[in-house]
Parts: sequence; structure tokens; C-alpha cells
Amino acid sequence: MRNACLSRSHQRRFLERRLTVQERALYDGLRDHRIGRNLRLEQERIGFGWVASALGEAGET
Repeated sequence: MRNACLSRSHQRRFLERRLTVQERALYDGLRDHRIGRNLRLEQERIGFGWVASALGEAGET
């Protein structure tokens, strides 16, 4: 299991290179507590309907 984990510094560098401008703004807002204190986005809690809608919008561009 340990080989599937990343250190926080490695994870942060990976994220910074891969995020879109909008994703980076959300990440920074969560990290800097601008959205709320000690919040973490849990991908398992994002509803399918929201994902399907976002994917549909992304396909329109």
C-alpha cells in the first residue's frame, strides 16, 4: 500500500503542473482557507449529475 502513496511535496508539484486555471483557483482557495477553514474536496462526494453536466459543457467548447 505504501508504494501507492505520494509525499505531500511530490503531490503538490504534480498538482501544480496538471491543474487548469479554474482547478488551480479552487485548489488555492481550499489550501489558503479562503473558502472555509480546514475544508477538503472529496471526489467521492461529487454527484454523477454534476460530473455529467460538467463533461457535457467541456465537450461543447
